[in-house]
Amino acid sequence: MIKRLALLLILPTLLSSMLSSGDELSDSYAEAQYLQGVMYDTGEGVQQDSQAALRLYILAADQDHAAAQIMLGVMYADGNGVPKDPVMAYMWFNLATRLGAEDAKRYRQDVARSMTPTQIAEAQQMTLDWFEEHPRSP
Repeated sequence: MIKRLALLLILPTLLSSMLSSGDELSDSYAEAQYLQGVMYDTGEGVQQDSQAALRLYILAADQDHAAAQIMLGVMYADGNGVPKDPVMAYMWFNLATRLGAEDAKRYRQDVARSMTPTQIAEAQQMTLDWFEEHPRSP
């Protein structure tokens, strides 16, 4: 359920930004990886393959692609292609939120409703750890 809503909310914005932006080449790679991930995730034009989608989403998410981070959160929230893990879902939604993805805030809140304070603290620490492992140039 969350996955379908996420796709419906993200795709129009994504397509609009692709048509109007002059992104750098690396941004284009992240976008291409994300779009391929969506194709494998939904089986649109290719055989559905959750593991391929996961790998492609991670590649894009590691390049600060908010929509890919949201989709990873959705995969972990729903247990689609990965074990259901609200802590991982919260972390990915948290990362996307820090990139300004408003939808991610709602998804993070939805996941948090079923989490303990300890799990939320763990997810927040994982977010900080992710930033340490993925330093960005100023």
